[in-house]
Amino acid sequence: MKAKAGAMSIMAFPILLLLASVGFGQELDEHLHVLRAFTEMTWVGHYVESSDSGLVHVVRWEPILNGSVVRSTKEVTALSFRMETLYFWDWEKETIAFLQLTNRGTFSRGSARLVENRVTLFGRGIRPNSVSEFKQTFEIQPDGTLHDYFYRREDGEWVQGHQIVYAGEKDPAN
Repeated sequence: MKAKAGAMSIMAFPILLLLASVGFGQELDEHLHVLRAFTEMTWVGHYVESSDSGLVHVVRWEPILNGSVVRSTKEVTALSFRMETLYFWDWEKETIAFLQLTNRGTFSRGSARLVENRVTLFGRGIRPNSVSEFKQTFEIQPDGTLHDYFYRREDGEWVQGHQIVYAGEKDPAN
């Protein structure tokens, strides 16, 4: 019985190593290289100039599915909020597409592209009773911080919503 259990443990170890390494070290699809600078880091940030600046936002970007997708996971523990964003190459539209899903039952979809050295998302937020247009930019500053600017369309004009500044820390597995 002990020999059988030991053999199963020896067989399970390589599988556990493989599962633990999923996402790390994956080569990104060439179309997703604009997202490379965000990956393999844990980003911790706060709203700028907001009464909610004490809220901690944690974002992790990682390549998955053999590098054909980048998954971004965002959590704000104090609000019990979680959002997952999947970025992938849309062959039909010849652009990076994204799909965001939240634990609150809302979702967004759209495209991402490099605009003036910033990764900019152009999308539509879909809620049970409304649809809204937004754009969001991500830019790594010379000091290594990641700035996230969110804008919504109101009456045909872009109005700035939030700004979050993140500090990055290299993931220990990389």
